[in-house]
Amino acid sequence: MPSNLHVVFFADMNYVRHLAVAGTSVIESCRTGAVTIHVVAIGIGASERAMLSASWVGETVDVRFHDWDPGQFEGWQTGEYFTTSVYARLFLPELVGVTGRLVSLDCDMVILRDLAPLLRTDLAGSPVAAVREPYTPTVSWRRGLSNWAREGIAPETPYFNSGLMLIDTKRWRELRVTESALAYGRRYLSTMVGRDEECLNAALRGDWAELDQEWNAGPYWRLAHRRTGAYADILDRRRIVHYQGIDKPWLTWNPDDRGDARLYYEYLDRTAWKGWRP
Repeated sequence: MPSNLHVVFFADMNYVRHLAVAGTSVIESCRTGAVTIHVVAIGIGASERAMLSASWVGETVDVRFHDWDPGQFEGWQTGEYFTTSVYARLFLPELVGVTGRLVSLDCDMVILRDLAPLLRTDLAGSPVAAVREPYTPTVSWRRGLSNWAREGIAPETPYFNSGLMLIDTKRWRELRVTESALAYGRRYLSTMVGRDEECLNAALRGDWAELDQEWNAGPYWRLAHRRTGAYADILDRRRIVHYQGIDKPWLTWNPDDRGDARLYYEYLDRTAWKGWRP
């Protein structure tokens, strides 16, 4: 089936329900052409795959599962909201076998508007387009690159959030991004703080195209004093809602009426997990 939009998610069983929400929002926001959803699956069982497929239906929708074993990352850093599954992102685009452009998304997102315009972004020869991380705008910030000086990277080099990435697969391969990211991770296994995101920022060294914050709007923008100037209307024009960090609507101590939690449940109730609540 012809497709002009390839979207990739990485998920294990801990995030399969949230993956269903994110994928549903991609499909419902798509207004032009067909969409192929690739799921790099880490231990997702047959019944859950069937539920995902049942949630994502349509004449122009194609769903493909790609199995991946994170065993090689035993001993690499994880966290309260991250398992070793996040390192699958370092292997794009080899894991899904896509040529051309693809969009990589975190599972803790709701897509509000069509992703197709993103494919027309001028990458100016860079392999990736992404949004600058507002909490960590440069590599030298506390949660940026823990070893930027040792790597000879300028402190003002911008740092991106890897939750949303537009990837030129040909350029990625030419620059050997996967190999560079893995090498950095192995060098600084005990000191890096940003896991896969830090590895990718180190590999690219600022060679990425910056997208507007509307493409990856997280909780940073909920504080009114930050929404000034060009970002005064960021909440109205955002294209993607990112439930970044601890700001997860499915946590039992995060009530339904907080922020964008209701939005998450509206999409959840259009999946095979309809009616689930913490």
